[in-house]
Amino acid sequence: MKEIVLPIVFAFMVQLIIFCPVSASIATISQGNEVFIGECGLDISSAIGNAQQIAWWSTDSKHTENPPSYIVTIDNPQNFYISPEIFVGKTGKWYQWTDNEIGSLAFYVLDPFLTISIHDKTHGREIKSGEEVLQGNILNFVIDSNMQSFVVRPKYSNEDEFFKIAVKNPQGDEYSYLVDSTGQPKSLTSLIIGKSGWVWSAKDGWDTGIKEKNSGEPYYQEGVYHIWVECNANGMKNNYLAPDGLEYAGKTVSTEKMFEVITPQDKKTPVPSTVSSDLTSHPDPTKKPANEVDFDERIYLSFF
Repeated sequence: MKEIVLPIVFAFMVQLIIFCPVSASIATISQGNEVFIGECGLDISSAIGNAQQIAWWSTDSKHTENPPSYIVTIDNPQNFYISPEIFVGKTGKWYQWTDNEIGSLAFYVLDPFLTISIHDKTHGREIKSGEEVLQGNILNFVIDSNMQSFVVRPKYSNEDEFFKIAVKNPQGDEYSYLVDSTGQPKSLTSLIIGKSGWVWSAKDGWDTGIKEKNSGEPYYQEGVYHIWVECNANGMKNNYLAPDGLEYAGKTVSTEKMFEVITPQDKKTPVPSTVSSDLTSHPDPTKKPANEVDFDERIYLSFF
C-alpha cells in the first residue's frame, strides 16, 4: 500500500511494507471513532466522506487561525494504515481536509496501551512480579487498556476479538485456558475487553491447586509462570514495534509478569493479610470447591 504524506513545508511519498491480518468486523471506521497506531486495512470511507485528505493540528488553538501541522493524502480509503512512521506523535483529532478547508472530524488517533495485573483472590491482594504464590491459591487477572472502543465500531462482532492472555508454565508451554475453582476451563483467548479494569473471571478464578483425577497430582506444577496480555487487532502488534524492532511492551503487548508457585513447605516469605482489594474473595465455608478434574479427554495446552 502507498500513501502520500504532505507536511506543511514539503511533500514526499512512502512505500509501506506491513503485515495486515484484518477483521472486517472492526476494520470499518465511522466518523468520530477511535483508531490506534499500527492498525491496517481500515475502511475509513464513511469517516472522511468526500475528502481526499485528512489534517492534524499540533496545538489546541482554533483550527481557523492556523494551517494544519500535518496533512495526509488518502490513496485508498478502504485500505488505510495508521502507520507508526506517520502517526506517532500526532495523536488526537484528525479532520477532513478539502481544498485547503477544514471539514468535519474524521477520527481520533490513539497511542495504545495495555497492562495486566495478577490478583490473589484467596488472600485479597495483588501479586507483584517475582513473588511467590502458594499452590492452591485462586488467582485472577485485571487488564487495563485504552482499546475498549473496538466494541463500538459499527460492524463489531463478539466473535472477533484479538485480546489474549498468555500464561506459560515452568516448562515453557503456553495455555489456551486455565481451570477455575469449579473444575471448569476458562479461555485465555478471543477475549472481549469492553472496559479498562476488565476482570478475567468475575466469579471463580484460576485454581492453582487443581489435581489430576487419576493420579491425584497437582495439575499446575511448582515453578515460575510467565504472564502477559496482547492485542493484534488489525495487525497492530505486528506493525507497531519498539525502536529495537521487538514487540512494543506497554503498547500492544503488556509488560511481562512472573511469579513462582510453591508448596506450603517451600514457603519463604509471609503472605500479607492486611492488604485489601476490590477483588477480595470470601469463600462460602459450606461450599467445597471442586479440586479434581479429569483432563484425559481435553486438549489443554496450545503451543505457539
